[in-house]
Amino acid sequence: PPLRMAATLSAKEIERLRDASQENYRLAAPLRKLRAETLKIYAGTDFPGLDSADDYADLVNLMRDSAQAKIYSMAANRPRALVLSHDPSLKAWAKKIGRTLDAYSKRIRLERPLQRCALEAFFGLGIAKVAMIDSPHVETGAAPFVRRGRPSVVDCTIDHLCWDLEATDFDLCSFIADRYRVRLDEVVDNEKYPASVRKELKERGAEPVVAAQTQDWAESISTNNLTDSARFEDWIYLADYYIPSRRCIYTFVVDDEFRIVGDAALASFDWDGKSTGPYSFLSFGRVPGNT
Repeated sequence: PPLRMAATLSAKEIERLRDASQENYRLAAPLRKLRAETLKIYAGTDFPGLDSADDYADLVNLMRDSAQAKIYSMAANRPRALVLSHDPSLKAWAKKIGRTLDAYSKRIRLERPLQRCALEAFFGLGIAKVAMIDSPHVETGAAPFVRRGRPSVVDCTIDHLCWDLEATDFDLCSFIADRYRVRLDEVVDNEKYPASVRKELKERGAEPVVAAQTQDWAESISTNNLTDSARFEDWIYLADYYIPSRRCIYTFVVDDEFRIVGDAALASFDWDGKSTGPYSFLSFGRVPGNT
């Protein structure tokens, strides 16, 4: 059946969101570059292009050990759920709910995104996201251990995050968005999504590999100079935008510069959770007056 859509955005609102996301993503480039340079030191001699240890030999083990210690101190094990009730007749039921949550967190490997979130925080900012059961992120299985029909938790990086830089706190952002890669046919062939969007996407085709190489993403450190001929399947980028004023999450097709493609959302969902939407942020060193 077609997806249940939340309140739609007008053409003018989509245009403003397109301009805002592209500009804010461009302005966040220094953060991405700083992270990439730090990760080169963290990778040490494993970084492509380094013929010798040079200045990294003494730093690599110290940085890796520090990062691993931070991970184990914060997310060494899978979280356990504790469900309580003041009503004596519901205590047994509460324990059963707790055991169910523990079993589900094991099934979705909850410890993995939490550990990766802690690792990302070591290099600046850790982001964890709740992927709802009927969202394209789950529907397309666009992250490890995410299975169709199962809500999950995924980790994000600032390479693929866009937010309102003018805000001094994530709770005050006018929008927060994350981007993820999916197979082109997962969207084009899925009749749950609007026909107009699928038609436009089919005509546009896949996102070029060479476009990604011009960006300052840390992942491009290991991909070097890939071309389209290295790709076995066609891929595109989707982005989930949380807009607090609407209390809604909108999914759009975007390009490598975080520019919205098309004039309509692929999907939209109501959100009744916390003020930062499906996102949770972790930082070990807050800077006053800045996110």
